[in-house]
Amino acid sequence: MLDRFRLPRNIPTRCFRHALFVSAFLTIALAGRTARAADQVYFSSNTDVTAILVQYINQETVRLDISSWYLSEHAISIAVASRFAAGVKVRIIGDRGAIFEADPHTKAEFYWLANQGIPIRLRFNPTWFPEIDHWKAAIFVGQNTVEFGSAPRGSSRTTRRRLTCTGGRAPTSTTG
Repeated sequence: MLDRFRLPRNIPTRCFRHALFVSAFLTIALAGRTARAADQVYFSSNTDVTAILVQYINQETVRLDISSWYLSEHAISIAVASRFAAGVKVRIIGDRGAIFEADPHTKAEFYWLANQGIPIRLRFNPTWFPEIDHWKAAIFVGQNTVEFGSAPRGSSRTTRRRLTCTGGRAPTSTTG
């Protein structure tokens, strides 16, 4: 194919082939890595999910993002507060309905976190059901890990799913 390609008279074919080889090599060598994910599913009937979650919180060094409808496990709140005190950026999202209307334990945990100085974003509007923050998720930025669950955080009937991504960016995941 290179024989049919006409080069300007001042560029020898040998130099052109060498430049083509170098650019092909650099394209392959410097290409972005693809993201690979390893799923792990936990069931609270045979796994202490709270302890696993607290371990991930305690290991975070960059940023911790948590969103939850209910938050009833004080061990999780303590771990979040200790990471915040250690200088880790923490972002918490709570729901007005769960905190102020539905669950006194969740209200107590969010008040305790607020008293520790942790910034909390509150989903307030709209005020009708089912427009709620029912997403239970934690993003551990420094560990490149996303955790999401199907039952209230700290609930005994919790099913947790952990998605660890290596290379690239964490994929966006949703549950229905």
